[in-house]
Amino acid sequence: MKRLAGRTDIEDGLLRLDSLTKEEGLMTAARILRTVHNVDGNVTMMEEIIRNVDNDAKATKQVISNIDNNVTVTKEVISAVDARVKAIKELTGDVGSNMMVIEETTRSIDNNVKSTKHCTRSLPPFLHMLIDL
Repeated sequence: MKRLAGRTDIEDGLLRLDSLTKEEGLMTAARILRTVHNVDGNVTMMEEIIRNVDNDAKATKQVISNIDNNVTVTKEVISAVDARVKAIKELTGDVGSNMMVIEETTRSIDNNVKSTKHCTRSLPPFLHMLIDL
């Protein structure tokens, strides 16, 4: 009856409320879509960061492996140097022993020469002439 009388305020209000509710649903869906898009972008960025971290970890492992190899080679070189130093010490010890023998031999020869000179002093003069020749 109100319709017939031209009173459609309630119906117009309900239609307006329905339109606003639909609009609000669309706006909420748009916000959700934007949030999902942002989350997707963040996930993509995190995947890239994880790939970079993984690449960095692999590179770090390679560097550590190279360092380990260098340490092993250095230990081998040090071991070889140590063996050479020991050999040099032994040779030096042998040289020292030989020097002692040479010194003893030189002293012995020197004593023999002194002894011989002492003995030759008592020889007659004509024998001195023969010894000097």
